[in-house]
Amino acid sequence: MSVPQAEAASGYTLQTVPHAGNSGRCYLVRPSVDSGLKKVVFLVEDGKIQRVDVGSPATTTLSGVGVSVDLGLLYQLYPGQIQDAADLTMDGTAVVFVPKDPADQDFRIVFDISDSRVSQYRAGLLPAVGYAQGCLQQQPRQMSRSTATAAVP
Repeated sequence: MSVPQAEAASGYTLQTVPHAGNSGRCYLVRPSVDSGLKKVVFLVEDGKIQRVDVGSPATTTLSGVGVSVDLGLLYQLYPGQIQDAADLTMDGTAVVFVPKDPADQDFRIVFDISDSRVSQYRAGLLPAVGYAQGCLQQQPRQMSRSTATAAVP
C-alpha cells in the first residue's frame, strides 16, 4: 500500500518523520496528531508501506499484545511461533513471531523486550521488518524466511 492509499483508507494525513536514514528510497511517516495514534511510525520503502513500528500500549496486535505485555504471554499466545531474535534489535533482546500460514510467509512481528516485557514492536514484511535501525540499515540482520517459521495473529 502506498502512502496516498493509506491516507485515503484511514482518513489521516501521514507526515514525514525527520530521520538520518531517510532517502528517496526509504523514509518514515507517522499519522497526523488528530489521528490519536501516538508512537506509531510507518517505514516506506520503494513507495510502499513495508512495516509499522509501535511504541504505545494503546495499539495492539489482533491478539491483544502490545507494549508492556509480559514475554511469557507471547509464548502462551503463540506456542511454537516465537523465536529468539537478539540480532534484530539495537538493545540486544528481541523475539520474533513467525506465521505458520504459507500465505503469510513474508510477514513477521519483532518484539523488543526489556525487563521481560514488550518495550516496542514492529510488524511488516521481509526484509524491512528486520531492519533494526530502520532506513539507516536497509539490510536485515539474518532475517529470512527461515527466521520466520513461527506464527502471527
